[in-house]
Amino acid sequence: MKTIVIALALIGCSQSTEDQSIVQQDTPSTDVSATFDAPSIHSTHTSLSAPEYSKDTPPSEPEPPQTDGEGAVVLQCTSSAWDYFSTWGAPEGTDLEEMFDVHRITITDQGDHHMALVQTGHPHNPFDVINTVEHRLTYFEQDDNGIRLDWHGVGLSGWKNEEQTVFTGGAWGDLERPTIIAEDPLAPPCGYEVILSCWDPNDVEPQFQYDADTGLCLDADGVEGLNHSSVEYIRDTKDGECAYLDWAVLNELVPFNTKLDSWNLRGASFNAGALSESPDDQLQPAFVVLSNAQLQGADLSNFSVPNGVIEGSIDGYSKLPNIDCNINGSRVECMN
Repeated sequence: MKTIVIALALIGCSQSTEDQSIVQQDTPSTDVSATFDAPSIHSTHTSLSAPEYSKDTPPSEPEPPQTDGEGAVVLQCTSSAWDYFSTWGAPEGTDLEEMFDVHRITITDQGDHHMALVQTGHPHNPFDVINTVEHRLTYFEQDDNGIRLDWHGVGLSGWKNEEQTVFTGGAWGDLERPTIIAEDPLAPPCGYEVILSCWDPNDVEPQFQYDADTGLCLDADGVEGLNHSSVEYIRDTKDGECAYLDWAVLNELVPFNTKLDSWNLRGASFNAGALSESPDDQLQPAFVVLSNAQLQGADLSNFSVPNGVIEGSIDGYSKLPNIDCNINGSRVECMN
């Protein structure tokens, strides 16, 4: 990912790290491509080839992370594909897709220390990885309400309410860069450089779940409500059940065609949300396919579909968008 950097001459902001020594680590990348009846999705990432798949035969998922004992995964994070720099356009010679690469961070407990594995790659295809680095954390703290961790040259923090599953926060420092060896810790900049969503993979059961009998999202006590999540979390876990997605943009404003496959959106609310939007008013929103989605009880009545397809399963409580939709039993396909 090519990053646009702004130098702010403000007291308390971090200084340049160009003079610090680094440790380099190279790993190969992999790729899985998808096929569907829509404008083609093209990736310029360099990666190994893998078998194609259709919406009826999704790719094999990676091996599940170890969740207990030494080496257990205790935290996973992913960055937003869109950031404030994206709206400024790509510098000359920049690959457009690389501007929207994301960072996926896996934190493991190694007993006497924690490790961070950072993979950078395509936002909607976790198999398409272009860069991998690994770090030994210099600080790690996590409880029900917040997280804070550091390695040389990078700091990360986030927060949430106890009933939520997703920490909202961000990081400062270059996540793609190998470990910076510095004698003194670097001062944080004035604000996050990367927006992140993080979660504990051992504790991801949402507070509210969809009740097919009533069409409502209920907690264990029968109280109605919605889960405050993030599009980034749903993109990587596919779990958006009873999610509050009002005003959310599901394609994260990426300007290239995208397939969002097998998202669980039962009972989700999409008031004033959109399937896709463009980061540049002069560009048409990208074509997005929301494929094989679980839409039982989802409220899409005020959901914008400027350019794309919604296909999945529904029930009698589902509210469809105001576009052409073809219903066949419990399946629906809407297109604009």
